[in-house]
Amino acid sequence: MSSEINKLKDGDVVHVKTFGSRKDTLNLLNPTFEISRRLKPNKVASIVAQYIQSLPEQKEASQSSTNLVAWLEFTSEFNCAENSQILVITDGLESSSYVDGNQLLQAKKSLPKAEVNLKGCALTFYGLGAGWMPQQVKFVRKEWERWAEQAGASFTAIIP
Repeated sequence: MSSEINKLKDGDVVHVKTFGSRKDTLNLLNPTFEISRRLKPNKVASIVAQYIQSLPEQKEASQSSTNLVAWLEFTSEFNCAENSQILVITDGLESSSYVDGNQLLQAKKSLPKAEVNLKGCALTFYGLGAGWMPQQVKFVRKEWERWAEQAGASFTAIIP
């Protein structure tokens, strides 16, 4: 992630967001960093890296849902006309009011139809399928590819 942030230029923006239950107030803390002469990419990369390294300590605070679809559809700060990148650290398991995560993993349910325009954005999931069986990874990856295509975004999955 740091290597991607270090490529950013003045005016580019980094949003840090969690995807748990929309009812949990922890998910309202979403720092945003705008790259500038005062706030260089390497400083933002360091802040984000520290946050990512703290995630294993927060394991006990895990939540029962992941709302990637809602976040992607409700976030208006994506500047897709400028070919923005949306970099997400996630296993890719949507588990929300849209779709039951277990049924998605078992290929019994699909992601909902995309209802957002992300034309011009590149959506990348780092960690898609971590710890899953190969057939589960394939199905969920295809679902996100389909969803991103409907939204007009390109999709890449970095699979561990």
